[in-house]
Amino acid sequence: MRKGRAMSWRHILRQYGPDFRSWLYSNQHRYKCFDELANQLENFLKIILKDEDTCRTFWGMIPDVLAQCNENSIFERPLAVEAYAYVHLLERYRRFWDVLLLLTENAILPLGDYGINVLDIGTGPAPALYAVDDYYRLLSEFADTQEIEELQLPRPQLDCIELSQEMIRFCHHFAEYSNRFGPFRATFPDFHGVDFPQIRQWERYRLAREGYDDPSTGEFEFDSTEAEAHDYAVALFRYRMVILSNFLTLGDTVDTFQNEILSLFRDVNPGAVVVIVGAYGSPYPDIYAKVEIMAQRSGIRHIQWVDEILGEQSWPQFAKRMKQFHYAIFEHITRFCDSNTLPREAYLDYWCPIPSTRYHPKFGLRVFRKGK
Repeated sequence: MRKGRAMSWRHILRQYGPDFRSWLYSNQHRYKCFDELANQLENFLKIILKDEDTCRTFWGMIPDVLAQCNENSIFERPLAVEAYAYVHLLERYRRFWDVLLLLTENAILPLGDYGINVLDIGTGPAPALYAVDDYYRLLSEFADTQEIEELQLPRPQLDCIELSQEMIRFCHHFAEYSNRFGPFRATFPDFHGVDFPQIRQWERYRLAREGYDDPSTGEFEFDSTEAEAHDYAVALFRYRMVILSNFLTLGDTVDTFQNEILSLFRDVNPGAVVVIVGAYGSPYPDIYAKVEIMAQRSGIRHIQWVDEILGEQSWPQFAKRMKQFHYAIFEHITRFCDSNTLPREAYLDYWCPIPSTRYHPKFGLRVFRKGK
């Protein structure tokens, strides 16, 4: 426990959470973050879309990433990742801000004296991690302005598991372009076979091999610095927040990764939160039900008093800005291509500057927490 913190994190959040939310909205910090991300993404994409060929390829990929985003192979196609980011990144960033505000309101936002480790599984172009990084940065800024020592915490460590190398390439270059703290690489490229207790055991074994055999005792020894490294290995990959917002999109995925999900749920420490974000219609209720059964088997609770359908309330504030972004990219494309030759079937109306009436802003949420 850091000096100066005499209360639990839940008590701290109950005491300061409402003031933090008021501070965010009174200073329009949430909108400013959203607007900055929209500007950065717009300018980044315009650099990539530099001629007619790239513009037509990009535009032609949009229906595919809308219809086939569950198929990982699609992201190996040229400009598919960029098209996916164009369609989804801002909206999913908005969604995860809703989640973080709700966790704060319910006093279950993960906090830690030395910051927290966050794992996003199937991170895509990292909208949830960008939201986490911005949100906790603002929480620390609020603590500084209000002189609240308990909330003056380090920024989160952002880890991700992402199979698509093209997604990781996009994240790396966009993080560099926008001066973000990451993610710059996948912590693990594939969730298959990930077992954190086993990984820590391997790391302890690796560190032990760097020791030496003491001929005077016949025992294997290592000095104090190696012992400290050994202790460090024991604490590796201890996550206080796990995000499953682009990963569990099919019931078959839950079945395929049952062992990995069970191992992950059993491994997180008390106070850790697992967040699943998706749709609220079929097949998501079945996915959520399967995960809830696995959570019960792992000793992690479904927090049932947290709202399970979100998004509608915050949508009007950001719909206009999101449409400005979509339309700005469309206008950029028409600098190189005749707009009449661009297909529009199976697209949302990105060519229109007015927010679409066809968009559904609501989304489903399930929150699981280890401990009381």
